[in-house]
Amino acid sequence: MARKHITRKADRLRFDREIRKMIVEFGGVATDEHRGEYRMNTKAGPLSIHVYECSDSPGWVHTRFDHALVGEALFGASVPSGKWNHHFAAGETCDDALDCMRASFERIQPTSLETFVDETSIVPQAVVETVLEERGIVNEYGCIGRLRMTDPIYCGEGRLDFKAAVAWFTTHCEQRLVQLWDINPRIQWRFGSESGRDIAYAFVHHWLDAYLDSPPKYREKHPGWPAVYNCDPMVA
Repeated sequence: MARKHITRKADRLRFDREIRKMIVEFGGVATDEHRGEYRMNTKAGPLSIHVYECSDSPGWVHTRFDHALVGEALFGASVPSGKWNHHFAAGETCDDALDCMRASFERIQPTSLETFVDETSIVPQAVVETVLEERGIVNEYGCIGRLRMTDPIYCGEGRLDFKAAVAWFTTHCEQRLVQLWDINPRIQWRFGSESGRDIAYAFVHHWLDAYLDSPPKYREKHPGWPAVYNCDPMVA
């Protein structure tokens, strides 16, 4: 009886170590580093990642798109689960497995902010600044509308000072607009038209309304952009 080829433990440990570095390299953020759990933003929206160690192969990487139908349309993910797993055979080399994962991560990377600006002539930061000004955000007084950062709604765990809150919301809107561009052809066409800025302004106003309703809850719902964004991009 032929002996089954078993990947060496040293190679399994190397794969585990290198794949974790790679996930972070491509924008992943650890949600439970000890358990090998991460979140990553992609063209198809948020992706959950779980790295597993195997006894007879370099390892396997369980991934799942939050938006299963989008993951299926763009990358062939399973529906309704959104699973997009990567299994490696017994005896497959660590280098081959890592090359496979790098190609997969490169394939799902979202459009860069620079490309979005070039293609649409929309600068999200400028849109956010205009919306904040229209809504009465006054930097020197640390106010958001009628609320001050010292009000109870801003207190407690996860509280941000005013500048940090504005920076967080700006980055949030930048990446959310790019995600709409990546996954929605109708939005993509409109963003490139003369009315594209008006559409971008409407989205940012909508997201700001949701943020102002309860900033801590909103940040909890959309933690750690880009990697752990966990809400339908069309819904606040």
